[in-house]
Amino acid sequence: MNTQEILKLSLQLAEFVERPDDTRIYHPCENVQRILLGIDIDEGDLRDAKKRGYDLVLAHHPPVKVGIEGVLSRHIDLMLEAGVPEAQAQAAFDEHFASLSSRWSRDEAGPSHDDFSKIAKDLNIGFMNIHLPCDEIGRVILQETVDALSELASVADLMTAFAAIPEIAAAGEGVELVSGTSDSPAGRCLVIHAAGTNGGYPVATALYEAGYDTVVYIHLHEEQAERLRAEAQGNLITTGHYGSDSLGINPLVHRLREAGIQVDLCNKMVPR
Repeated sequence: MNTQEILKLSLQLAEFVERPDDTRIYHPCENVQRILLGIDIDEGDLRDAKKRGYDLVLAHHPPVKVGIEGVLSRHIDLMLEAGVPEAQAQAAFDEHFASLSSRWSRDEAGPSHDDFSKIAKDLNIGFMNIHLPCDEIGRVILQETVDALSELASVADLMTAFAAIPEIAAAGEGVELVSGTSDSPAGRCLVIHAAGTNGGYPVATALYEAGYDTVVYIHLHEEQAERLRAEAQGNLITTGHYGSDSLGINPLVHRLREAGIQVDLCNKMVPR
């Protein structure tokens, strides 16, 4: 199996037709036998993997933010599918995008896409990342967990169901009730994931106004959480970043191992 075939497999598992912008091959590899896979990968991981004889390093998160902006608009798609009016969905996204852009612009500049391609090429090691396809797999599993509960389920019942998922349990991050009350009905509940990052305050608020009682993210910036707590419009649960990411990555890991490829995990990946 080569890197292009691994990419194609991830798209098939996510039921995607095209490669999303946040999922890329930085340096191809034609005969992949051993993979080192981690949530986040840096230059040191690439050099260590080369020394240890791996053919391919597979990251979940893009090693740079290139591509993330190209998939953020999936928030609009998710809101529209949930019944949020188009104008309101667009306004919520615009506010969210402006907030993210402001925060990201304050981050220190790091290596570029081309830098990582060159590093991998110089080391002669395959390097790729698969972000949105695995997040979509995880989103579907989380939403299926919601949908399997009784209509009378409480927020506490929903949190218990999430906490019982092996990857989320093993990660130790904890399922958190960011806003709302645990004894209230979960009611209409939607998982917002697989859109580059979480939807923040604006997307959650748009969903509450559209009649949703509970919104689920895998993580949330504290500034956004404070706004939601202050207004108390609905329930918001976070399931934990790395456990939830691993939930969506592990089906791909399973298929790669079925194909006879050795896959070793690192950097906050939680095995199943």
